Amino acid sequence: MTNQDQHKPRRRWLWGAIAGGAAVVVAVAGLSIYGATRGGPSAEPQPTAVPSTPAASGVDGCLGGAELTAQKLVDAQLSAPQTPEGAVSFAASFARYTLQIPVPTDSKTVATSNRLNTQWWTRWAEQSTSWSGPNPVSATTVNGTYRIDSYTPDEAIITLALPWVVDGAISPSRTFEPTVTVQRAVGGNWVVSGMDASGEGNKSDAGTTAIPGGC
Repeated sequence: MTNQDQHKPRRRWLWGAIAGGAAVVVAVAGLSIYGATRGGPSAEPQPTAVPSTPAASGVDGCLGGAELTAQKLVDAQLSAPQTPEGAVSFAASFARYTLQIPVPTDSKTVATSNRLNTQWWTRWAEQSTSWSGPNPVSATTVNGTYRIDSYTPDEAIITLALPWVVDGAISPSRTFEPTVTVQRAVGGNWVVSGMDASGEGNKSDAGTTAIPGGC
C-alpha cells in the first residue's frame, strides 16, 4: 500500500436529489467525485414482478476487457446476457469505467447509451476535475465482490465492493462500494438508470460473492 492509498480524500458531497424523476444521488464518500441520478421518465414499462435475489453464477468480472474504452463498454453492454449474472457483469464494467480519474475523454459515447441524465454527466466531470485526492485513481474488480439486492427480468439492483487502484497498485483495504441500478431497454440490453456510490469503506461486506476473473 502506498502513502497515497492511506490518504483518505476530503469528503464533500455536492449531490442532492434531483427533481423530475431523478431520485438517486451518486457520490463516492471517500472519493467524493461522482453524483448520479436516475434518468428521466422511461418509455419502458415498470417491472411488475416481485423482486427477488437469485444467486448469480458465471459473472464476467472483466466484461469489456482490462482497458475499458467507451466503445468497449458499449460493446460489453450489448453482449451482456439478459440474466442476473449479465446484469452484474455490466454493472461492474460501468463502475470500473466511471470510477476513475482523470475522466475518460470518450465518455460521451457511454452517456448516450444509458439513462443517466445530462446533469449527472456534467457534474461527474466537474467533480472529477476538482478532485484533490490520489491521481490517477480507479477501481478494479480484482478481489472485488457483489451482492444482488433485487432482480426482476426488467430491473436489477446490484451493490459492488471494488478495491481502489492508486499508482497502479491495488489497495488491500480501501474499496468503492457503488450500488448500480440497471434496467432492460427496448432492445433487450441492460442500461444503467441509477448509481449510488455513497458507500466507501474498508473491505466491508457490501458484496457477498467474489467477482470471478476480475480486471
